[in-house]
Amino acid sequence: MDSMKNLMNKVSGTAREHPDQTGRGIDRMSEEADRRTGGKYSGHIDKGADRARRSFGGHGGGGRHGGGTGDDRGGGPAA
Repeated sequence: MDSMKNLMNKVSGTAREHPDQTGRGIDRMSEEADRRTGGKYSGHIDKGADRARRSFGGHGGGGRHGGGTGDDRGGGPAA
């Protein structure tokens, strides 16, 4: 269990060190998820992508469809 925790900490740290690349990766993954679900869950996918961006300090909110909070300060998930 500790090895999984260590791996997750490394991944999180790397994502925070490279916010632009992380943001682009989140955008790509959300676009693919949206494509595979035929747009049925777009709102949920966008919300999850925005939270991931805020968690890892990636691009501001909105990503694929614009909008969002525009909060790109990083930090933890919104309350």
